[in-house]
Amino acid sequence: MVKRLLIAVALGAGLASDAHATPSYFASAGVLSGLDQESFTDVIPVSANAGGIITFSIGGGGHLGLGTWAGESAAQAGPGYLQTSSHTSVVITDHQASLGSGAKAGGSHATFTIDDVMISGPGSGTVSGTLNLLFEGSLDASANFANAIGGSGSYGQVSIGVGLPGFGGNGGARLGASAPPANTLTLTNSGLLAGYGGGLLALQINSASLPINTLFSITLDLQSETLASYTVDGTGPAVVPISAEGFSNYSNALSFARSGPVFTLPENYTADSPSGKIVDNHFVPEPANIVLLGPGLCVWLWMAVRRRRRLALSGSSGARR
Repeated sequence: MVKRLLIAVALGAGLASDAHATPSYFASAGVLSGLDQESFTDVIPVSANAGGIITFSIGGGGHLGLGTWAGESAAQAGPGYLQTSSHTSVVITDHQASLGSGAKAGGSHATFTIDDVMISGPGSGTVSGTLNLLFEGSLDASANFANAIGGSGSYGQVSIGVGLPGFGGNGGARLGASAPPANTLTLTNSGLLAGYGGGLLALQINSASLPINTLFSITLDLQSETLASYTVDGTGPAVVPISAEGFSNYSNALSFARSGPVFTLPENYTADSPSGKIVDNHFVPEPANIVLLGPGLCVWLWMAVRRRRRLALSGSSGARR
């Protein structure tokens, strides 16, 4: 698994601030266990992309088969939204069985913190409310191995973190595939993503401690991770093919609610954040920043085309959740 880059995000701290508002954005992308990595931290929207291909030989006795590792990852962080996507695969087209194994991972990570959120209304102290988020994407995994002298596996995983006054939590979901038997899928999830296996999810984050007429911060965090592996642990005839692929596509974003209020609040209260593009309690991104279905989708389409080509060569098929 790609080593996660550690960044200073105070999930759940949600401390009020009297200082000037300075948002922070972070994006990183890495492939094939760190073969190619990019990361950026700034006070303006940032993005990162990484891609790589490694070819290798497998087999013996004068018969060498060809294997290929491939991966692509992308991340973007902007006002009120995060995007991540990752893909890792291995395809071995032919080999005479030789003992050996391999595994490669990829991942992407995006975070933003805004500290100029204000809930305006009568009184002072705190008020109870709900932060409304939209989360959309898919997990995909496949694994194929022609006989029982080894195995292959993969997974696609996503994890999220949310921090605001009175709440700090996270969650994750993973779709894994293994072979043999071919393409056996296992789904696990926890925390904020308990019961989630992909698709569109509306998240409601409840807090009884939202400050009134005082600036406070919100942090959102999103990560996609993928892995592919194979093992040959016996002798036998040529194996054609071995393949495994993992996908985590969240280019459709973790964001503030795109319709309706960002916060569900008592009557006579509203919310604003210039850096978070919250205006009168609605998420209103600037036209230039409406990329929820832009660059991230382009990256994913490119990844999907590459995947179809590899699957066509290997004769394998994927499973999607």
